[in-house]
Amino acid sequence: MAAFKAVFTQERTTFVVGLVLWFITLYVGLSLLSFFFTGAVDQSKIEHVPMGELLAFRGAVENWAGVQGAFLSELLMNRWFGISSLAMLYFLASWGSYLMGMRQIPLLKRFLLSASLLIWGSVTCAFLFLKGYEDTHLFLGGRHGYHISESCITHLGIPGTLLMLLTTGLIIAVFSHKGTVPLLQRFFSFAWLKKMIKSSPKAAQAPVHEEEELVVTDETQSTQPAPAVKNQTIKQHPKEEVADAPIEPEKETSPSADIEEDPAPVVQTRLPYEPEEE
Repeated sequence: MAAFKAVFTQERTTFVVGLVLWFITLYVGLSLLSFFFTGAVDQSKIEHVPMGELLAFRGAVENWAGVQGAFLSELLMNRWFGISSLAMLYFLASWGSYLMGMRQIPLLKRFLLSASLLIWGSVTCAFLFLKGYEDTHLFLGGRHGYHISESCITHLGIPGTLLMLLTTGLIIAVFSHKGTVPLLQRFFSFAWLKKMIKSSPKAAQAPVHEEEELVVTDETQSTQPAPAVKNQTIKQHPKEEVADAPIEPEKETSPSADIEEDPAPVVQTRLPYEPEEE
């Protein structure tokens, strides 16, 4: 027993097992990728056909991975989990890398994340593309997601199912990435909404309108007449009264008039005794 255990704990054995897991991952991934292009042609040949008869077809399928690839892709995409089956490949690749010693990977965390994305992605894709299954060979959510989404819509309604998927998606993001919590805190604080309002074009033009209003008010104040002063007596200095009196225009004098001499004054003499008139 100890020798058997030692064989599987050797570095070469673990490396070979990891290499096989990588081969399975690449093979299944190739078959799933081919299913998007050749699934419609192979569906009628594979559906409801036993595996023994499928092997007899050999080259009759169009899938790039052959008969086995066509069967696996039909099984994973349509009958099981749909496009979220890629999460299984993510875990297989992580496991193979761990066994090959390529890097230290927390396998338990990768397994829980892959399982959560496998189930949540199946139900979400089936819910979002519920009305697109009639005209295509591809069930993005698989039959697993289709039945669960139908059950959730029946019991919770479409809004309730949508809220449930959003909540579970946020829970998965919180446990898988450390930066999710600060991001959600900033989102629910609505700080981004305040920045959006401040940076909007209307908010940027608001100060310009205020300046224009101030200019208009200044102009209107300057054009308004001064208020009349009532019931106030203004005392003026006498000199100011003289200054306020109308000034008569001065007579113009010709230069010849200034040169002429004044005539001699006429002296009238009167006798002391003048006879009285009768």
